[in-house]
Amino acid sequence: MQPEKREEILSQVYKTIVGINYPSLLVCGAVMGLDAAKDPNQVRRETFEEVCSSFNSYLVWEHKITHTQPKGLIIIDRNREDEYKQLLDNFRQNGTKYGYLGNIVDIPYFA
Repeated sequence: MQPEKREEILSQVYKTIVGINYPSLLVCGAVMGLDAAKDPNQVRRETFEEVCSSFNSYLVWEHKITHTQPKGLIIIDRNREDEYKQLLDNFRQNGTKYGYLGNIVDIPYFA
């Protein structure tokens, strides 16, 4: 991705985050370079695993601080909906390379 395009996208994301008045908003993201990958499906899987694990780690940290049982919802673009559902089911059953995803609600929300 060209640096100018990346900066434009990040600027739009930052403006959106700043405009939200929600007390517990967390945004996790990762960039996938599918065009340079030998196996785009593996890159997609590893990137999604990274995002899910980061989000779950935040929820575990939140639990330690607040002594509550925080749960989180993953919101994903509808593109490849079935694939992401299957990946999340697999992560839940088998864990990720970072451990168990116990704090993410059952299904992602697709928008």
